[in-house]
Amino acid sequence: MSYYPELIKFLLQAKEGSLKTKSYIKKLGQLSVRVSFGQGAPARVPWIAFLHDTQNVQKGIYPVLLYYQSQSILVLAYGISETEKPLKQWPSNITSEAVEIKDYLKGKQERYGNSFVYKAYKIDSKKKEPVLLESDTGELISAEVFDSNLSAILDLYIEALGDTEESASEIVKQEGVEDIVGFGLEAQLEDFIVSNWDKLDFVKEYEIYKENGNMIGKQYVTDLGRIDILAKKKDGKGWLVIELKKGKTSEKVVGQLAHYMGYVKINLAEESEKIKGIIIAGDDDKRIKYAVERDPDITFLTYSVKFNLRKPFL
Repeated sequence: MSYYPELIKFLLQAKEGSLKTKSYIKKLGQLSVRVSFGQGAPARVPWIAFLHDTQNVQKGIYPVLLYYQSQSILVLAYGISETEKPLKQWPSNITSEAVEIKDYLKGKQERYGNSFVYKAYKIDSKKKEPVLLESDTGELISAEVFDSNLSAILDLYIEALGDTEESASEIVKQEGVEDIVGFGLEAQLEDFIVSNWDKLDFVKEYEIYKENGNMIGKQYVTDLGRIDILAKKKDGKGWLVIELKKGKTSEKVVGQLAHYMGYVKINLAEESEKIKGIIIAGDDDKRIKYAVERDPDITFLTYSVKFNLRKPFL
């Protein structure tokens, strides 16, 4: 499959200033694809990131297309998260020979200066459809050449992360977990909710989000992190974001839910579609209860676990 048409659509939309990303494909091979034109206002550097399951744009490494509009330059980069230092790094044999974006653009980059350049293209946007040019020679870059470049860096990425297995301790660090027992129980609760979705009254109006027939609503990847469960109303007129506390602080889980609901509103929902949120925790946390009290679109639920101990029958 050629990704070039998606790129042209992305370049045209960047020029128009729209922030919607619903129409873009979400998977390319085994990688998730995330597109961003900004949150609330157009970003100076819109981007397309290609993500392994163990990485995210807040804390990870990933191939990324960065469009520096003010300089009409598109960089295909070895991306490195800015928000938090990633646990995994690009292999040294790659970064030792690559140029950092801040050096390539001579300090004129708005963001992402510590990522490394794989390929750079000059964008000629004067024509009806943007044209990619080789940054040094001005030679026309065909769709086939671009797809070949993209395929090559994706292969390098998959190879670099092919043996990645996140330990429980790494996941705990990434999630900001304070209660490891709560984290384990609520991770299992997520699987329980998904497996028993059709039997649960509080989600009876929704179905777990699907694209092209594939369920992608569990651990839905966004540029802010992963939504535990994303669902859409069966009549197509609303969305539901479910966040499990997973041992996190009350403030963090409330903030995450608000961020994710905003993400869905900007990137997935139509103007008329309502976004609801649910927080699920193992204790009746007053801080969560008070935080959501005045927001009718957010519901706070608690769960309990029952253990039955008995002597074995002899």
